[in-house]
Amino acid sequence: CRPMGSIAYALALVATGRADAAITLTGGSEWDVAAGVLLVEESGGTVTDARGRRLRFNQADLRLHGTIAAGSHTDPLLIAAMKGLDQPIA
Repeated sequence: CRPMGSIAYALALVATGRADAAITLTGGSEWDVAAGVLLVEESGGTVTDARGRRLRFNQADLRLHGTIAAGSHTDPLLIAAMKGLDQPIA
């Protein structure tokens, strides 16, 4: 794991296979990720919000609730673990 400073850049790395996954739990705006989401999805990967829901664009509220991207070859166990990160720790 390493901080990238840019979710758009991190999504591009996932799309090209240079990173297995990218995650941010801090929201953001849809325009920050829209192009990167397209890149990841067109390369065979998946992108969801922090709760595992598919991102929807052009909504009344432009803020996202985290972004989790996984490349087409990312281990499903890693994806499942990332989607559980927004849950409170008991």
